[in-house]
Amino acid sequence: MYLCAYVRSGSLHAFCGEQSADAAAGQLVLMDCRLPHRYYVTEPTELLWFHFSGGESAASTVQTTFPAYSAAVKK
Repeated sequence: MYLCAYVRSGSLHAFCGEQSADAAAGQLVLMDCRLPHRYYVTEPTELLWFHFSGGESAASTVQTTFPAYSAAVKK
């Protein structure tokens, strides 16, 4: 299962596996919920989020999302 969160306002600090990311308004965060993960906010923040899963979720998420988002992910 995966979590997709869109930050409408404020900011989100997320940790998933060995990676962390800070997302500002207008950015997405994707997390693999099968890995240890957590997230928090330090200011008033509005998020839109949903969980998704399926046979091709892992491959589709890596191929379509992380190349565009990789600049925001810290290793």
